[in-house]
Amino acid sequence: TLRELIIYLVFITILCILTFGMTNSTMYYYTKVMRDLFVETTMENRNTFKDITTMKEFWMYSNGPLSDGLYWEQYYNGKNVSDDDLGFIYFENKILGRPRI
Repeated sequence: TLRELIIYLVFITILCILTFGMTNSTMYYYTKVMRDLFVETTMENRNTFKDITTMKEFWMYSNGPLSDGLYWEQYYNGKNVSDDDLGFIYFENKILGRPRI
């Protein structure tokens, strides 16, 4: 009926507003940067995280790109990170403890 159609359209409109209205444009860039840092970074054998097939490659990734991405000791310009900024991933999220596997 026409009444059910109108109620359904109102429901869909409210659902779309709530779903797409809550996103932020910077979330895409943040996700892209994190993917580039942890997933797309190459290891010594020129593989990325997606190419890991053995435990040896996993530990190579853990000791290389993962550790380098989690624990920064220098800024992009070569200056050392201050004690207040240590433990941040991209200076946004604070790591409270050691990552455990």
